[in-house]
Amino acid sequence: MLFPGQVHTWKVSKDIDGYIFFHDKEFYNLNFTREKVENYPFFSSTENIPLIILKDGEVSGIEISFREIVTEYRNRQLMGFQKICSLLNVLYIDLSRAYLPVAQRAKQNETQLAQVRRLEILVENNFRSIKYPRQYAQMMFMSEKNLNRICKITLNKTTSDVIADKIILEAKRMLVHSKFSVIQISVELGYIDDSYFIRVFKKRTGETPMQFIKRYGKRNH
Repeated sequence: MLFPGQVHTWKVSKDIDGYIFFHDKEFYNLNFTREKVENYPFFSSTENIPLIILKDGEVSGIEISFREIVTEYRNRQLMGFQKICSLLNVLYIDLSRAYLPVAQRAKQNETQLAQVRRLEILVENNFRSIKYPRQYAQMMFMSEKNLNRICKITLNKTTSDVIADKIILEAKRMLVHSKFSVIQISVELGYIDDSYFIRVFKKRTGETPMQFIKRYGKRNH
């Protein structure tokens, strides 16, 4: 279970048989309101082992899920991508149940993961009105420096990255699924100046909101 940027190498023998499924984070996250692909244990941290070894009784069910995804992709029927995403969600749940995490996490790491999860919940509920790391640190009764350190250790991101990722994700959802203009979306996300919102979006994604919607639209047709 590899995620972008994870260093890896494959040695494939001639008798290998199976499925390889690539998708970007947006494909999953844009189709769900609460769930995020990084919430699954094998994608939650670079410290987690990417390998899942299935037991004999688990292989057939997982294989069926892959076959259904392949069939749906080939058939190209109405709302095909939505169905693939739903099938993927079920597949990831089943794989999570079979997943064996890194031997034993230290209690300190468990505490840090809980703190990061708390930050994510706070950002989820307040990102439209609260956008600065120091404000979230105050809400969590810790220093901004300490919160930033925890984010770096656990997620390899800064606190600012966590906040910005949520804002950009919500912006992408609205660009794809709503009829709002870029100006309306910037207001919905708490930006009075839409030009500033566009600069933030481009800095984080490498493209303007309009370039994003054109690219995403082309990919789905």
